[in-house]
Amino acid sequence: MFAMFTMFRSASLILVLFSCASLPGQEVQTQAELAKKPPYERMLKGADLAKAQELQKKYQVSMDARKFAEAKKFAEELLALRTRIQGADHWLVTDARSKLADVEIYGKLKPEALAELAYARELYQSSSGFYQKGQFAASAELYEQVVTIRKKNLNENHPAYATSLNNLALVYHSMGEYAKAETLYLQTRDLEKKLRGENHPAYATSLNNRAALYRSMGENAKAEPLYLKARDLRKNLRG
Repeated sequence: MFAMFTMFRSASLILVLFSCASLPGQEVQTQAELAKKPPYERMLKGADLAKAQELQKKYQVSMDARKFAEAKKFAEELLALRTRIQGADHWLVTDARSKLADVEIYGKLKPEALAELAYARELYQSSSGFYQKGQFAASAELYEQVVTIRKKNLNENHPAYATSLNNLALVYHSMGEYAKAETLYLQTRDLEKKLRGENHPAYATSLNNRAALYRSMGENAKAEPLYLKARDLRKNLRG
């Protein structure tokens, strides 16, 4: 879905038990041992990284084709791999859990809802194009539609909805609509904290983007602590 960082550079954007038998790839450690290491030291490498990338690609292809049983298999395998190597508390494991949850969510939707969500993805891409060209009003209009569609079909407690709010806030920020942008940034922060937790890059982005807004407003005293918190969090998560 959306790479917030690449799309908006200026603004910064079940407990499962697994066997610890010897498997090819990175060395297997206990969950307790993994939890002692910062997330950036627990990134996948080599064969494990290649396997995760392959599973993610197959998962997305299956989801796009609405082959949900097949997508579930890939999501479960991806979650097992990441949990085993990275630890249950890692932010990429959180993302893997979201993928598995989406199989059930999307699998229960009616064809009309799936069609609307597919249309929202097209709107999303078009809005991004308008944003990159500096056509902010056109971008905002399309993002508003994306927010509405995702809220209707996924509800407010979904990462994709939180991402949509963040992107719309970025557009309002660029238009100088600071009050609207702040409201959406705060909603995004609260949702990201609830859905993905504070130890996640999306939460760090929500802090950084709000800091950028306050700097635009000339409120540097509000901006600086948010910038510092976002910086430290990203360093711990990504290195």
